Amino acid sequence: MLDKNKSSLLEIARKSIMLAFDKKGFDSLKSENNELNEKKGAFVTLYYGKGKSRKLRGCVGFIFSKLPLWQAVAECARLAAFQDERFIPLKKDEMNNLLIEISVLTTPKQIKAKLRTDIVNEIEVGEDGLIVEHFGSSGLLLPQVAAEYGWDAEEFLGQTCIKAGLPRLHWKDKGCRISKFQCEIFSEK
Repeated sequence: MLDKNKSSLLEIARKSIMLAFDKKGFDSLKSENNELNEKKGAFVTLYYGKGKSRKLRGCVGFIFSKLPLWQAVAECARLAAFQDERFIPLKKDEMNNLLIEISVLTTPKQIKAKLRTDIVNEIEVGEDGLIVEHFGSSGLLLPQVAAEYGWDAEEFLGQTCIKAGLPRLHWKDKGCRISKFQCEIFSEK
């Protein structure tokens, strides 16, 4: 993705949150840019603070999107700011210390291996994100999560199972579907 398009998406995310404080829609953010009008999955992650002292403040996304990318980012930014159930809604005075990170996803591909234990060999930590699905439950972790915590592939699988509400080793169950995807990740400076 071109740098100017990354900058545009970051600006759209920030403006979408600001417009929400004023109870306004984000139709004014519409983009005519072809790349920003492609339908792609995206996540918006919000951090409060800078550098190593930053703290997660919200993260919401769509694995697949029926919306143009610019609109998916605008919607995810609002959801991360005001509806991530792990956090109280963002306050306007937090905006000056808010850092926005966007992850644009590739289409997930199911990992298929003859032996369940071989699945770990199909995962490149720091490059691949994971989705675990079974019994109507699903969990997703972005590639940067495993890198941030220093997990190996097996721990990454286990933590994704936990995110899905499944036991840590459930990825070894033959009925458990595991998919991987990659992201183009960029953030405000």
